[in-house]
Amino acid sequence: TDALLAFGKHLTPFERREIEHYKEVWYLGIAAEKIQETSGCHHGYDDFQGHYKMVIKDHIAYRYEVLEVMGEGTYGRVFKSRDHKTKQLVAMKVIANNKMFAAVATAEVEILELLQKNDENGVANVVHMKEHFHFRNHIINACPLIWKKNLYEVTQEREFRGMGSSEVRSHAASLLQSLQFLSRTGIIHCDLKPENILVSKEDSEVIKVSDFGASRLEHLNTYPVTQTLLYMSPEVLLEKAYSKPIDMWSLGCILAELKTGESLFLVSTKFQLLEQMMKLLGLPPKGMLKKSHFCFCRQKNRRHLSKVLDTDEALFIDFVQRCLTYDPAKRMTAEEAMQHPWIHEQIQSPSSSSDAAPQQSTDWEHKVDSTSCTAQSTFRARHRPVGSRGRRRERVPNDGGLKVRPQ
Repeated sequence: TDALLAFGKHLTPFERREIEHYKEVWYLGIAAEKIQETSGCHHGYDDFQGHYKMVIKDHIAYRYEVLEVMGEGTYGRVFKSRDHKTKQLVAMKVIANNKMFAAVATAEVEILELLQKNDENGVANVVHMKEHFHFRNHIINACPLIWKKNLYEVTQEREFRGMGSSEVRSHAASLLQSLQFLSRTGIIHCDLKPENILVSKEDSEVIKVSDFGASRLEHLNTYPVTQTLLYMSPEVLLEKAYSKPIDMWSLGCILAELKTGESLFLVSTKFQLLEQMMKLLGLPPKGMLKKSHFCFCRQKNRRHLSKVLDTDEALFIDFVQRCLTYDPAKRMTAEEAMQHPWIHEQIQSPSSSSDAAPQQSTDWEHKVDSTSCTAQSTFRARHRPVGSRGRRRERVPNDGGLKVRPQ
C-alpha cells in the first residue's frame, strides 16, 4: 500500500491492481517503457506463442530488474537480472505461458528441488536453483549468475581447437562427480551436452551441469525421451528401454569433442547418426536390432577411434571406448569410470605434475527423497564453421551414401 501511494502514478493500471498482492516491493521499474494493458495475449504481456514480452529495466515480481536477454528456446527465455533484495545478479528462466511447457517446467522444478535437498553442501557440480515462483501466469526459475559461459562457447572461442589432455581430464572428473551424484539420487539427466555445462567466471576449470528440463527420475523413465542428436545414445536412437547409461554415452561424445574440437558424430539426421555409429563401432548387438525401424548392413571405410580422437593416448582411447559401448548393460558406469586409470591415477596424485587435474571432492552425504515428475525435451542439431585442424566442417549429405534406411 505504501508503494502504491508513493509511486502509483508511475505504474500502469494493471500494476496498480497487481501490486496489492505483494507483501514486499523492492523494485518498480519506473524508468522502463512499460507495456500498457491491451486486449491481446494475457493483457498484452505475452506474444502469440505465449512467451513473456520482457522490457529492459522493468521489474519481475517487484523485486528483479531485467538487464538483458541471455538466451531463448522453445520453452521460454532466459534473462540476466538484478535482485534488488540481495543485490546479486541472477539468471531468470521465464517459461512460456503454455500448459504443456508449464508441465515441463513443473517437472524441472521438482528435479531441481530434489538435487538441492541431496546436495546441501553444493559439492556435486550441478547448478542449483535459487528460487522459483509464478509471475503473470509464467513459471520462473532463478539461479545465481556466477557462470561465465558454457563449454560449447569455450570451444567456439578457441576456434574449435581441441583442449589439452589435462584440461579434458579435469572436466571429465568433474562431470563424473556430477553423474555419480545423479546416479545415487536416481536422476537421469537425459540431455548432457557442452551447452548444458557451465564454466565459472573465476576459474575456467570449475564446471557445473545445468538444465534439467529434460531430466527423468529413474523409476519414471517409461516416458519417451529425445536427447540432442549429436549426443544421442543408441538405445534412445533405436527406441529401446533407457536408463542412466545414456548419460555416460553422452559423456563419451563430449570428451571426444573437447579433445578434438569437433563433434564425434557430425550429422543432421538419425539415419546418418546410426551410420556413423556403425562406421566407428560396427554393428549393434542383435538384441538391439529387434523390432527396429532401421535395416542394417556392415559398413565399409570403418573409422578408428584413435584416428578420430587424433591421439595415441591409450588410456584416454580406452576410456572413451568404454563410454561408447553399444550395450548399456556393459557400458562403463560413472562409479567405474572414476576408477579408470585415466582418471584414477590423476586423482591419486593431483600435484605430481603440471598436467594434473584438481582433486575432486566426493564427500557429500547422500540422501534420496524421490518425488514423482515427468518432463520433455527439445530436439536440436548444430553445425559449426571450422574444424580443429583448420578444415571446414561440412554437413553430411542428406543421402550420405546411407546404408541405414527405414524398413
